[in-house]
Amino acid sequence: MKNTNLSRILVIVLILMFIASCTLKTSQPTMAPELTAYWPTDGWRTSSPEAQGMDGDLLQDVQRLIEERNYLIDSLTVVRNGYLVFDAYFPPFEPDTKHVIYSCTKSIVSTLIGIAIEEGHIQDVSQPILSFFPERTIDN
Repeated sequence: MKNTNLSRILVIVLILMFIASCTLKTSQPTMAPELTAYWPTDGWRTSSPEAQGMDGDLLQDVQRLIEERNYLIDSLTVVRNGYLVFDAYFPPFEPDTKHVIYSCTKSIVSTLIGIAIEEGHIQDVSQPILSFFPERTIDN
């Protein structure tokens, strides 16, 4: 069981690293200025990977690899610059299928902590939580 979980985690990490490397190096995409605030409420805006500075052929290669090797992956969704650029589902999963996602909170919180550190809101991961609430004290 541990080997299966470790293998699955390794595959996911490798896929994420592969997707991160899909950025085109030759040119920067030209982004039209957004006229209104956007947040995906009724659905994501869609775009081609190339229009968002990514290589769509590499994303297709990832999809084929997942299918050929029968990796236990429910779906693969890539959002870049606020646009849905790639969305693939692997049998028996479909877009409306509910997915079991264990430990997603840790991933989201760790990402937010990394952003806060990069932007200078947090010194580092060793900064005590109490330092954010100077008006509070603890008894013990």
